[in-house]
Amino acid sequence: MRVTKAVSLIAAGVLLLGGCASLKESGLLIDSQAHNAALEEFWGDQNDIPETPQSDFLYHFDDATGEAVITNYIGDAYAVKVPEYIDGHLVTEVDLRYCYKYIKALILPDTVVDVRIAGYDDITSQLSNTNITHQMHLSFFYVSEKNGITINDYTGHEAVVRIPTELEDPLDVNHKYTVKKVDLRGCEKDIRLLIIPECVEYISAKRYEDVIVSAEELSDYIRSNRELYKGVKGGIGVEKMNIPASYKWGENRTFAGTTLKSVFVPQTLSRIKSSAFSRCPLLTEVVLDPESVEIGDHAFYECGLLEDIDISCATDIGDWAFGKCSSLSELSFGDGLKNVGEYSFESCVSLQKVYFSDTSAVISGNAFDGCEQLKS
Repeated sequence: MRVTKAVSLIAAGVLLLGGCASLKESGLLIDSQAHNAALEEFWGDQNDIPETPQSDFLYHFDDATGEAVITNYIGDAYAVKVPEYIDGHLVTEVDLRYCYKYIKALILPDTVVDVRIAGYDDITSQLSNTNITHQMHLSFFYVSEKNGITINDYTGHEAVVRIPTELEDPLDVNHKYTVKKVDLRGCEKDIRLLIIPECVEYISAKRYEDVIVSAEELSDYIRSNRELYKGVKGGIGVEKMNIPASYKWGENRTFAGTTLKSVFVPQTLSRIKSSAFSRCPLLTEVVLDPESVEIGDHAFYECGLLEDIDISCATDIGDWAFGKCSSLSELSFGDGLKNVGEYSFESCVSLQKVYFSDTSAVISGNAFDGCEQLKS
């Protein structure tokens, strides 16, 4: 284990050195100075925030390598800067698939080879199966057998509150009363989703009226109401993230269907895998730093808010790669372009101009089908 860890630390040192230090990854050499400059531009002022304390993470150490694996973020900051080391162990994996906090900026060190974040389906499943809020976190009083229980405050700390249908009599656990009213006018907690059962007949919670939903309509509400992810009470999910220089693609659809708005792709990634960012409905900014990159099939399929992307570094663009990116308005291809696949830009209904610098590229005849505004 000590030998493996030492090798890992040396590799990280090579990667993170300034000047002309370089790393071979996917057939490319990385210029650390250019890479760091591109990251600084991407993050702006956020680049200078201090590393997030390790106490704000859940983590464990890999038995085989001794490297640190982060499994959740439990802090409250909107900007999270993952450290390179935890207790002297190199951080190589960040798995936030089960983190449902709003993270405006997830700044990752270049030591990380694997990163995963929660997607809409993950969040929907989690919220749909949220445990009933325990009565110890509710303030309530009994009115009558007919009018049942009135809940008048929430004293817990969870962002999602699911009101129970019944509460036990504090003096007789065998006797339960139906919850009939919810009055949270005096509650000051940051509740992002307030789930109400069908038995509740009256609700007064003006502060939370935008996040109230019935238990019966919860699944449909979560899937259809994108505001839940991007704005209500701070939102849920990761908004902006850099892919680390050491990152290695795993399965397809790695970041598909996530809450990402902005992402940085380092020069070490010469290929974006199939469906990597497909169906990311909030994605508006993609910074491609490689000198040349292959963009896989469906890589950005149905990213409807993506208005502008510099793909001058692209050599191959896969089938449906940007299909139904309905906000794209202009594209410029570079000298290295070799192939534009089937339906690559199909139904990009806002696309008006496309620039080619090398006419020798093979362009599928249906690459721009449905681009109704394409003029030149």
